[in-house]
Amino acid sequence: KAKVSQSDGVVLFLVPSMMRAIELKLEKELDDDAKVYASRFPLDTWKEEHYESGAPTGGYNINQLWVYSKPPANSTKKQGS
Repeated sequence: KAKVSQSDGVVLFLVPSMMRAIELKLEKELDDDAKVYASRFPLDTWKEEHYESGAPTGGYNINQLWVYSKPPANSTKKQGS
């Protein structure tokens, strides 16, 4: 419920079921040049501009990071979105 309209960047550490709702909030509130960093799980429909993956931990690859720029209004997002 935090206001992010003045943020240069937002770091997300959320479960997948929350991602679509946060995308809508970020699209509405973020400045066009803000960055979004998602850890462990990607956003549902935004196309990442950078992805990093570390070594798996305990059999799971929890060391993942997706970097996004806010998509322009009416932009083409990930295929199937």
